[in-house]
Amino acid sequence: MKKTLLALGALTAFAGAASAQSSVTLFGVVDASLRHVKTGDTSVSKMGTDGNSPSRFGFRGVEDLGNGLAASFWLEAGFNPDTGTVGSKLFSRRSTVGLSGAFGEVRLGRDTLAVYNNASAFDPFGATGLGQINTLLEGALRTYTGTTATSGVLNTTVATNTVTDIRRADNQVSYFLPGGLGGVYGQLQFSAGEGARGQGNGVRLGYKGFGFDGAVAVNNIDVNSVANANAAGDLRVVNAAASYDFNVVKLVGQYAQIKLKPVGAADVKERVWQLGAIVPVSAAGAVKLSYARASEAQRANLLAIGYQHDLSKRTALYATYAHLKNKEATNGNAAAAFFLPDAPATTAALQKSRGYEVGVRHNF
Repeated sequence: MKKTLLALGALTAFAGAASAQSSVTLFGVVDASLRHVKTGDTSVSKMGTDGNSPSRFGFRGVEDLGNGLAASFWLEAGFNPDTGTVGSKLFSRRSTVGLSGAFGEVRLGRDTLAVYNNASAFDPFGATGLGQINTLLEGALRTYTGTTATSGVLNTTVATNTVTDIRRADNQVSYFLPGGLGGVYGQLQFSAGEGARGQGNGVRLGYKGFGFDGAVAVNNIDVNSVANANAAGDLRVVNAAASYDFNVVKLVGQYAQIKLKPVGAADVKERVWQLGAIVPVSAAGAVKLSYARASEAQRANLLAIGYQHDLSKRTALYATYAHLKNKEATNGNAAAAFFLPDAPATTAALQKSRGYEVGVRHNF
């Protein structure tokens, strides 16, 4: 009897030690808001999503392999909390497996691009909601008509194989520098086309310390296809950004250039820059300010102001107002619209868009 109890005790201790070496976590964000957007004479009032942070759920896990080496996985899906639906890909936001250690981290699978990591890190609105820089940055490649994504101004010269997303790539191999490099951080990435468009490479390098944070990122994407090599061309996106935290205010700024080089046609490009600030007004509240401008293909200005009040470490209330103004452009009068699938598309040049949203965000 004693031997049996001792054996059970040893087995329990061994199981506890084994379980301590690995873990799996369920995590996510639920973000919903009441949103109103008016473009020209068209208005849309509805429950919006992702006003403060993208709604998502996922599973992540780490296994300690010993000697400082660890294996990990990350599966993350986006969803719409107002309807409970997901997109065509289940784990559309991230689907990776990797190894990490003193050498850094290597990831394989679908993941974010270096330029998107830079743009979202230095955008006061985190590249989400009405104030996000993607209205001008990615909106140059993709606009919405109702809930259907269509080609933006940079893709109007390309008949097929247009690029509609500069945030993530499939079939990607990424390497991240380890910590402890005196504030230096960075990544290298390569995505395989595997017989279709999407082959590309990217790099991001930055430094963070003493209240300063700055980084530069570049991504090159081959948008040709094996079936029709003359259908598109090459896309290059460059992003340079910096911030400084004065404690009473955090100032941020970034500059981006998107250049599409169609085969047999003139280059088309867009330049976007943004200046912003995050101002703490209490222990739980902060005001967000942003002014962004597209200076070539779209010629549009975006002004946004928002407020976030943290009810706890996990839950926050927020409100945002944004004003988008189109101006005369070199390639024709601009007709940009908010980069949201539930906002009215701008159908006439030089129209203005105004919008506000009030919502709640909960992390779990």
